[in-house]
Amino acid sequence: MESVPKISIVVPVYNASDYIDLLMESLLSQDVVNMEIIAVNDGSTDDSLSILKKWSCFDSRITVLNISNGGPSRARNIGMNYARGEWLYFVDADDWVAPETLKCWIYLAEKNNVDFLLGNAFSFENEPTGEHRNIFIKQPWGRCISGEDWIIHAVAQAEWPHYCWLQFIRRDFLIHHDITYPEDILHEDILWTMNLSLAAKCIYFDVTPRYGYRCNQQSIMNVSTPTAIAKRINGYIFLIDRIVQIGTEKRGDLRKAILLQANRECGHLLGLFRKRLHDKELKSFLAHVALRKVPFKLLLYEARSFKEVWRIMRMWLLLKKYL
Repeated sequence: MESVPKISIVVPVYNASDYIDLLMESLLSQDVVNMEIIAVNDGSTDDSLSILKKWSCFDSRITVLNISNGGPSRARNIGMNYARGEWLYFVDADDWVAPETLKCWIYLAEKNNVDFLLGNAFSFENEPTGEHRNIFIKQPWGRCISGEDWIIHAVAQAEWPHYCWLQFIRRDFLIHHDITYPEDILHEDILWTMNLSLAAKCIYFDVTPRYGYRCNQQSIMNVSTPTAIAKRINGYIFLIDRIVQIGTEKRGDLRKAILLQANRECGHLLGLFRKRLHDKELKSFLAHVALRKVPFKLLLYEARSFKEVWRIMRMWLLLKKYL
């Protein structure tokens, strides 16, 4: 009888042929035999698929799923549905995982009986070597708290690590709460992490930077074409509207924290309109969309400082200018 893997690692892959080898080497060097790696090739147009097939021939724990291009959220959902492990971990194809990371996380996650563990990361450009400086510093390291308390803490500290590659998740927890990735939008990690946190009763925080995040200038977040910027703006519009909906369903400090986060996301939206989008027709179209979908009156009413009020007013006035 085939054994059930302890860990399922899901890797969405799109045109990552330059980086796959380094990632696979780091995953296969983990001191965990009982795992599976589900690489979801998301319609790559480079040599990614052939490289993945080479690795699957080298190690039977690697499964390659080849799908039409639908974005990383859809690829993660497909990989999640295929996963069989007790624990689920998402990794990006151009990044790197430090040795013994999974061994350490299994120990900490099971010792503390968590719904998910949140790790730390460092950034690199070419090789993940040398001194590693933590990306995040203001988390409740070495402690367990609920997801609601984490949202309140993270927003208060203005540091909310919403990246799925920091999250080591009990798969039964995801199934029980029916948590999946929102598809066809950008900035989906933020909404995913909010849904994850609101359901979690126990999260443990590991301070050691074990995940190497590559500063990749080819990622969608660094592409500056009008279409790419418009897609990011649409993502923020959807995100702000959804966060506000979630926040208004809560009470007390949790409501305040979630609505403050929505206010801050308006700042990112403002920056894209002011500094990154230069196409006048697109600006006019997206301004109409934003004014229709972003609940500015509610955000203004909930603002609790001059800075928060001014952020919403600037966003609203700027959008009006482009009508």
